[in-house]
Amino acid sequence: MKIKFLLLSSLLITQQTFGQMTSGSITYNEITKINLRGGNVDISANGVSDEQLKQIEALIPKETGAKKTLRFNTKAALYQNTKEENANNESTHSMGGATIMIMGSSGGANDKSYYDIQNKQLIQQEEFMSRKFLITSEAQAKPWKLTGKSKQILGYPCQEAVLKHDSTTITVWFTPAISVSAGPKGLYGLPGMILAADMGDNITITAIKVQEEQIGDLPKPKDGKKVTQKEFEKIVDAKIKEMQAQHGGRDGIVIERVISR
Repeated sequence: MKIKFLLLSSLLITQQTFGQMTSGSITYNEITKINLRGGNVDISANGVSDEQLKQIEALIPKETGAKKTLRFNTKAALYQNTKEENANNESTHSMGGATIMIMGSSGGANDKSYYDIQNKQLIQQEEFMSRKFLITSEAQAKPWKLTGKSKQILGYPCQEAVLKHDSTTITVWFTPAISVSAGPKGLYGLPGMILAADMGDNITITAIKVQEEQIGDLPKPKDGKKVTQKEFEKIVDAKIKEMQAQHGGRDGIVIERVISR
């Protein structure tokens, strides 16, 4: 009976420790590595020599960063740029006859990711080449695998989980101490809040501040042309090919697009 009592007490302590926060905001630092040789563009086909590429690599930053905020409650979670952040989705660098356009993952200033927890729906508002798009999809269950590893982030006990998505491996750290199944950049599906994520080799997201507060109804993104994820990817790929064709030969343009999904 004593053993049973001790086990029951332990469970009660665990329930009191975890699952208390259900509403608040989290600030993340989102870092995108820029690797011109790791993209999906055939460099030589665009009239850019290896020597030109090395020179341009020396001029451009190795990574870009942006601060993002996730506001959440038990109904929904909204991830977007912080108010003081003015992120730009694109940057251009030139040298000789080559032009490098970087299209990162940090998104435009108006990019938003909305997770409707109650209705299991994901809404992405994305900006590309000054155009806005609205992508709505069903939030399906994801085959996360727990690794058994644990650590603390900002004082919160976290567990590691891994997800294989196409050719990308996503590794996250989530905490049951915040009992909302959500996270940055549209990540969800774990028994707690995701405080850190490595999305492949290019993108790292880490929580730098957690604040418990009452969050009212979160507005769904509504700006932009409504498309599916596949339609959006086709629009992006078609525009990239168009720009490459327009700037072929000695005026070659290399477009590096950092994929986050």
